[in-house]
Amino acid sequence: MLKREKVIAICLKSVEERISYIQNQMNDLSSGIENEGKSSAGNKHETAVSMMQLEQEKLGEQIRLVMEQKLLLEKLTKLEARTRVCNGSLVKTNFGTYFLGPGLGKINTGNEDFFALSFQSPFGSMLIGKEVGLDFTFNGKKYTILEIE
Repeated sequence: MLKREKVIAICLKSVEERISYIQNQMNDLSSGIENEGKSSAGNKHETAVSMMQLEQEKLGEQIRLVMEQKLLLEKLTKLEARTRVCNGSLVKTNFGTYFLGPGLGKINTGNEDFFALSFQSPFGSMLIGKEVGLDFTFNGKKYTILEIE
């Protein structure tokens, strides 16, 4: 059975892997720009360098967003469990387990899957403020909150 601390640790690991992946891509692009810059073959190489620089800017924005997710997760580790669903809650329903934090999507732990959702997502915002035992309908399905951690 999943525990909130384990879910946060799994999410942090996922985010850190994403940061590492993006940093590796940025390093590869930097090397490519450096190598292309040494060539003086004209417009073709200038265009290639420009395209790599644009890609580098996109990766920079991605890493900024992922770093924000990491900071959010680090803040959520310090929050106490509550009786009502809030940002940082692990919510078990009759249709699955949901963690409200950064929107990372479906995460497979090997034993049990859960969904890391933003509290601003349609389903996440539906969960906010709910208590154990409450029923609600989302997209035609009747959900029951079984546990909040």
